[in-house]
Amino acid sequence: MTILVTGGSGYIGSHVVLELMDSGKEFLFIDNHSSGKWVLDSIKSKFIYSDLLDYDHLFEALKEYNIESIIHLASKSIVEESMANPTLYHHYNITSSLNLLKLAVAKKVNSFIFSSTASVYGLPKILPIKETASLNPINPYGFSKMIIEKCLEDIVKRTDLNAVIFRYFNVAGSDPQLRSGESHDPETHLIPNIIKGANKVSFKINIFGNDYPTKDGTCIRDYVHVSDIAKAHNLGLEWIEKNKGFNIFNLGSGEGYSIYDVINATEVALEKKAVIEILDRRSGDPAKLVADSKKAIQVLGWKRKYDIHDMVRHAYQWMKIN
Repeated sequence: MTILVTGGSGYIGSHVVLELMDSGKEFLFIDNHSSGKWVLDSIKSKFIYSDLLDYDHLFEALKEYNIESIIHLASKSIVEESMANPTLYHHYNITSSLNLLKLAVAKKVNSFIFSSTASVYGLPKILPIKETASLNPINPYGFSKMIIEKCLEDIVKRTDLNAVIFRYFNVAGSDPQLRSGESHDPETHLIPNIIKGANKVSFKINIFGNDYPTKDGTCIRDYVHVSDIAKAHNLGLEWIEKNKGFNIFNLGSGEGYSIYDVINATEVALEKKAVIEILDRRSGDPAKLVADSKKAIQVLGWKRKYDIHDMVRHAYQWMKIN
């Protein structure tokens, strides 16, 4: 029996593949290489090039495999791009996921793990955010993920498919063994962009507002190491073997890290001080967004291994050699 990972050549997908490999599980991974192109030489035989938008090719490519579980990570995921081109996100994210769900039902797949996002919550008023919070996405990316969640829930009710949804917030870091890491084009994430900025003559960081009602006046976001995220997917697979139905889990730190926390961790890792410039707040930036992850901790036995210093250090080590 085989686990299929979609988007397995991407940032999070590659780390999920490494987690499955390290735990000795049998897997395949597919990708269309539209953004991630990672494939280790040692597991090239487990990689299949396919686009989820082409159902016929997908079905043919996987026809001979007995797939027991699917981990669905393939997605377009840049918020700004989704605002500029919402129909692209509606078409790709929703259509590709429906094709995969159609495949899952046709092949009588037992379990489906879906990579979702905190963007489905929008701007919740109660923190930390629980899985029971209302869904009110404020961008097409979050909207597309919400629609897929609803479709998956509906299919679980009417078939033998079982599902786990993981909603994660800010993913950071790289594989501690440096087998994979973060490499986006364009890069929109804070930590790699700060590290890139440190290579310039002047290590300058702009902070948009330092008068928020937080511990140091800067915005707080929930960062989790990508290897901890990957571990959760493995735990989800093992848990769903004995627990049927439809379940949702947040993956976060519970407290979050401020902009200054991230900058401090970067200065420590790079042994270089940054020049800070305080600018006006950006419109729509909430002071704090953090997850309540008690359910994942208590039900799955998930536990974060790495903190913000590990995330930055591993990201920096990866970027140095790549």
